[in-house]
Amino acid sequence: VHVNAAILRDGAGNPLRSVAVIEDFSSRVAAEQTLRQSEQRWHQLADAMPQLVWTAEPDGTVDYFNRRQGEYSGQIRGADGRWQWVTAVHPDDVETTVATWNRAVATGDVYEVTHRVRCVDGTFRWLLSRGVPLRDAAGRIVKWFGTSTDIHEERLLQAQLSEAQETLESRVAERTAELERARKHLLEHSRHVVEIQETERRLVARELHDEAGQALTAIRLQLALIEREHSGDETLVR
Repeated sequence: VHVNAAILRDGAGNPLRSVAVIEDFSSRVAAEQTLRQSEQRWHQLADAMPQLVWTAEPDGTVDYFNRRQGEYSGQIRGADGRWQWVTAVHPDDVETTVATWNRAVATGDVYEVTHRVRCVDGTFRWLLSRGVPLRDAAGRIVKWFGTSTDIHEERLLQAQLSEAQETLESRVAERTAELERARKHLLEHSRHVVEIQETERRLVARELHDEAGQALTAIRLQLALIEREHSGDETLVR
């Protein structure tokens, strides 16, 4: 309970009466205590999560990270309790990350981006960061709640699978090309064999034709000779 008291005086400054205002702050104190307990439970829950948990003001200023932040470097906390997190993002991913976050803050859309974040040992790991806005009854954004999930192993596996698929496709293409070359070579060889066989058949046919012609000519000559020698012999007729 808080008491405010005052003395009312007349024009000459003489006291006339006293006035006191008694304010009961019990409900407000209870509400503040409930809020502190709720925030404490929220922080405990956030610290227990395997993801990097963060919150931001409606204008996009990050004001909270859970304990998982200790595994990463580059997030600098200012005297006002707000975090500068851009320095932790891989230089090649900064432009896309900042543009995506600014667009989400401006439009109120869900924020989602895949980027690399520096760890305390200086290496970078792939994270999937996602943020959703919390709105009041009027639809105004009052807070951003977000998580950043480590997907480094999945990303490496995906890259390995993509590389293996590209290698397999390349080998299949090379093997297909080899088979096509072999097929064309076989067809060419087959045509060549057919041509040789056709040539051989023509040569054999010509030779057989020539030999048969010569044999028939010899037979006709022999028959003519026999006919002349035995032209008067009647036994040949019988």
